[in-house]
Amino acid sequence: MIPRETLEREARLFLRFGVVGGTGFLVDLSILEIGLAAGLSHMVARFISILIAMQVTFLANGLLVFKHGTPAQLIRRWPHYMLSSGFSVTCNYFIYLGLVHCGIKYLSNSVVAVVIATGLTMFISFTGARHFAFRRDASS
Repeated sequence: MIPRETLEREARLFLRFGVVGGTGFLVDLSILEIGLAAGLSHMVARFISILIAMQVTFLANGLLVFKHGTPAQLIRRWPHYMLSSGFSVTCNYFIYLGLVHCGIKYLSNSVVAVVIATGLTMFISFTGARHFAFRRDASS
């Protein structure tokens, strides 16, 4: 049985991670829409928007969620975060592309596709950040 304190701590951590993820989502969606409006393809615009959003969420998660706030700690953890986020982002990217190209009216909308892809990959992203990128014994 997991102690109640542990469950509560993890729930608070996940909630803060979700708030940061929401911020990253807004960055992602904004950059995506700018890219699409500028004439970029869905593939290119989403690739750029995800990369930028990853940097925003890395900093916010490191400073606010997992509390690894010194510049040296963040620099050492950046490759861990990029690697752990890689699987989640790859899943997110291909879910998005699959939806925008599926031909179903509402699912093909870029905003709807981003929402669905992000929601489906949030737990993968949290697990990677919590247990690999920002674990207490990794590159502290």
